[in-house]
Amino acid sequence: MFQEPQPTPFDLRFNLFGFAVRIHPGFWLLAVLLNLRTDAMLPEYVSWVTALFLAILIHELGHALAMRRFGIDSDIVLYWLGGLTIPRSVGRAADMRSTAQIVISAAGPLMGFAAAYVIVAIVVLAAGTNVLFFYGPLSITPWIEGLERAPLQRLINQFWFVSVFWGLINLLPVYPLDGGQIAREVFLRVSPARGIEMSLRLSIVVAAGLSAYAAVAWRSVFVALLFGLLAYQSFQILEAYRRGGRW
Repeated sequence: MFQEPQPTPFDLRFNLFGFAVRIHPGFWLLAVLLNLRTDAMLPEYVSWVTALFLAILIHELGHALAMRRFGIDSDIVLYWLGGLTIPRSVGRAADMRSTAQIVISAAGPLMGFAAAYVIVAIVVLAAGTNVLFFYGPLSITPWIEGLERAPLQRLINQFWFVSVFWGLINLLPVYPLDGGQIAREVFLRVSPARGIEMSLRLSIVVAAGLSAYAAVAWRSVFVALLFGLLAYQSFQILEAYRRGGRW
């Protein structure tokens, strides 16, 4: 489910800073479905798809640049569950120390946070205003007073939401999110013998809890199902690992 999708004749391909980027057609379908509303107009869809594309691409670029820092070649794939940064020099990747693994996992969300702040700073300076409000989930969606171009305002808000709010969600200790990868390495440092099992147990608890919270507080069927699935997947991995299966 979270593996690289098979190439299709409809893939969009290009290079970015020396990285091969492939966009699976399922990515565009995901983008539309995430904002599917009966009252949405075409400009809103264009704005949302653009924000989602830029935010996820920047996130994956953060992973790719971190991998390059440790001598690992990688490609970027955007698909129906978001994005993947896939190491191509597998031998070197397998020998990395936990510090490198943590840096690579954290680089994606941190790149998104930095991009969100830089873009808002640029717009604030360009708009000539010194007033900046924050509202929305976790008070992280900016609204800039004096910015009269509504489409640009909407694009900034959506980009900020995906980069920051989704970035925070992605840092939760849930497999296979970046936070789950970081938690695994931290637990392995604390207990090499039981680190993986401990991180999987934590993944089950956090994913199940967020699934219930999303269903009740956010009333989001998509998020509830997604994290319910992640909780079940972590449980399956834990059971296989206990039976001596390969990690």
